[in-house]
Amino acid sequence: MEKIEDARLCDAGDSCLFVEFGTTVDRALNARVQTLKKALEALSPSGVVETVPTYRSLAIYYDPLRLKRSDLVEWQWNLSGRVIGAGCETHAENAKWQSWPFDGGFATSGSFEWVAGNNPAEGSSPEKAALARVACVALPDDATVVVLQQAETLRPIFLNKVMGLYLNIPNDVYNGGKRTYRINGEERQVTGAGGGIPLPAEDAVRCQGGTLTVDGRLSVGAIYGDDDLTLYRPGYRQVNLAHQLPLAFSGRGGNLYCDVVCMGYRDQQRFYEARESIYDLGAVIRIDGKGEARKRSESNSSCKVVEVVGTNGVRYLLAVNFGQAATTVTIPEIDRDKVKICCGQAEKPATGGLALPLAAGAVTLLSY
Repeated sequence: MEKIEDARLCDAGDSCLFVEFGTTVDRALNARVQTLKKALEALSPSGVVETVPTYRSLAIYYDPLRLKRSDLVEWQWNLSGRVIGAGCETHAENAKWQSWPFDGGFATSGSFEWVAGNNPAEGSSPEKAALARVACVALPDDATVVVLQQAETLRPIFLNKVMGLYLNIPNDVYNGGKRTYRINGEERQVTGAGGGIPLPAEDAVRCQGGTLTVDGRLSVGAIYGDDDLTLYRPGYRQVNLAHQLPLAFSGRGGNLYCDVVCMGYRDQQRFYEARESIYDLGAVIRIDGKGEARKRSESNSSCKVVEVVGTNGVRYLLAVNFGQAATTVTIPEIDRDKVKICCGQAEKPATGGLALPLAAGAVTLLSY
């Protein structure tokens, strides 16, 4: 279908959109209305219920659940990683966070501690098990999110399970209890819960090659930290729809079942030394698009620099300082005069190139 030029789009509630071609009664405008109506009928796009023409506009009625695919989203503890200690329960305690909104997107970073409690050992008390750091950036292409995560132990400790990334994919009543994943180059339909479907057994499927696609719409790709992804199936409904404590978990008393896409997945109890890395990873999540994403050589243990091409074809540079002290990243081959800053700071050194001063926990995003 050809691009619609000089048309105005008007929302008319939650399930109707008007495409208006002009403000006068004109046969040429009406011809464009009829052309668009016939084109939509020929395409039969999923989610469009009915089209109703007027003399100068076309009303498009749609099913918002099918068209917007809101059933692909579950916010509860999404993209934050998860660490489970040896006690009977593990919860997170918020330490600090900060955010930077910009035109078309946002960046946020923060840290929190995992606390393992109710250990059956006699005389035990809750113990701080791990420190996690997360940075999440929505690129201004309206389609791409980049997530960088780190976690390390705070003391010598046993951990029962590790799930880096932790991308929730609801698979319950809102999507009919079925998802189609492209895993290891093959389409695989995965049954979830809802509608009288028995709950699936706990399972973890390794996805070689570091990529996974959900329903042909949502793609997940590893940037660094783990060459493969894991599709974890918890075996019980783990999301509480009436949640009021975002850092707590509903356990096995949840209302909504979610599959979980993980990186650095481990489900065997293991002993960790103090300050040992649990995971250090980066991933890119996109809607209806593909593009390059890689870690740059300027990265080190505390400062990460990645390069991502958005679905709009623009190249973005993202730098995150997970350390506790300020630092500066120097990139000699990029000219400061040719970049656009979305958030953060960028300077031009006397020797040329690009310098990115980063405070502790800071995020810088620029395009070039």
